[in-house]
Amino acid sequence: MADVSLKVAELYKAIRENEEKTSGERFSLFPIPKSDGEQFKFWKRQDASIWFAEELKLADDLEDFTNLSLTQPELSSLIIKVFRFFANGDGAVGDVVALKLIAESETACERNFYISQSMIEKVHEETYNLYIEEMVRDPALKKGIFTSCDTIPQIGKKIEYIEDVILVPQERRISRARLAAAELIFFASLFSIIFYFRTTGKLIKLIAANKLILHDETLHYTFGCYQSKRAGGLSQEEGEAIIREAVEIEQSFSEYILTKDHGPLSVENLKKYVRFSGDVWLVEMGLAPIFHDENPFDWMAQIALETRTNFFETETTEYKRFSVADSMKLVGGKRPESRGEDVFNEGIDF
Repeated sequence: MADVSLKVAELYKAIRENEEKTSGERFSLFPIPKSDGEQFKFWKRQDASIWFAEELKLADDLEDFTNLSLTQPELSSLIIKVFRFFANGDGAVGDVVALKLIAESETACERNFYISQSMIEKVHEETYNLYIEEMVRDPALKKGIFTSCDTIPQIGKKIEYIEDVILVPQERRISRARLAAAELIFFASLFSIIFYFRTTGKLIKLIAANKLILHDETLHYTFGCYQSKRAGGLSQEEGEAIIREAVEIEQSFSEYILTKDHGPLSVENLKKYVRFSGDVWLVEMGLAPIFHDENPFDWMAQIALETRTNFFETETTEYKRFSVADSMKLVGGKRPESRGEDVFNEGIDF
């Protein structure tokens, strides 16, 4: 532990030295330079969207889940497979944010965003774990879900991709882009499965929780793309290499999770949605799309529309704590304008 403490001390000194060179400030938030205005707005959007697992009565889904297990076991098995990644995925992302991105932040606003993200990732992790505790009563199955990253190769590959942001030395512009790709590609396909159940009118609390999580993940991957571009961005070749790797991993996972078609929720459509999401990431990175697939899931288009509504029409949102505009202070000498559709535009829907 002494070696760890020494490394932390060295990193802290380097961070402070860099801050003094870039902003001239060591500890204070204000004044915020104009160059940090976008980071400030991303941070305040995250703060405005904080929620807690205790707000959702997850146990209300128990009757639906039990009936599904009895009458349509193939669908309850599908949900279990979704849980297998979510029980581990948010924890892996949260570790990257807490152990790398906060420490490497170059501005106060960047660090504050990642601190807020780290907190909300733990809310996501707790929410999925609480839901598993409520719905899965078989102790052996429950233990198997919580350890799936070590027992299911397709899940292990996704976790390894996320962990490599910490473990593999890489430029800042690369690491931010890779994590943004993971936060979009590895989660989007699972959201599409969960929101499929919305068409059945069942599992209402699971769907409600994932609408909140979808909002957060949209913000996180968009900020990651912004941070990568701020650090210099990617060439088309670099972007294609990153996204092809993520898409390949997720398409292998699609074959694992869907062994049977459920109407439009088929393995081929799921793979198409993964490729569609890959192009979304490329466009957000300022690069040309390469897959050219359309969104095959009508219900995801509807969810995307509702996501935009909740971000831009504060009066209709279900969980914003306060008006982001009211929280804005002086940035570069004037009140910043809302990014509006420049942040959450039609090109970044899951």
